[in-house]
Amino acid sequence: MTIVGSSLCEDDLKRYYCVSGRNEQDSALVTMQLLLENFCHFLCANNGIGRIIYESRELLENERLRDRYYHMKLMGSMYMDKNTAEKRLLGIDFIDKDENCAGLQIADFVPLGFARDHAGMNQGNPNIFSTLKFHRYDGNQNMRDRFGIKYMP
Repeated sequence: MTIVGSSLCEDDLKRYYCVSGRNEQDSALVTMQLLLENFCHFLCANNGIGRIIYESRELLENERLRDRYYHMKLMGSMYMDKNTAEKRLLGIDFIDKDENCAGLQIADFVPLGFARDHAGMNQGNPNIFSTLKFHRYDGNQNMRDRFGIKYMP
């Protein structure tokens, strides 16, 4: 398994980049940008195409995430041009927890360890965090902190 993801501290994002009433940050867009850039990198390196799967939330939350996804796909980003996004990203789907999707069940246990690590918290016992850290995507450059799980202040 290869792990790609992102983690963001909303308090730090607001402290560093927010100018009240003038520059409000969208943390979901920032984390999705990090995720999609590294996922596209992975897809390009492996000559692949892929689809983003989220566990369904409330309808409005799903639509907000879908809007952010298509914003990134249509505009590109700092590290992902729109042509690459168009070629490599097939879409975004939302699956209900009731569907008992094996992929979502596996994905349920992965983020917690990274979130705890990013927050400076101890890992629970038992845990498989050291194994998960090893399986982060390294960008074929041995850079798991950059391409695997990207922590943003």
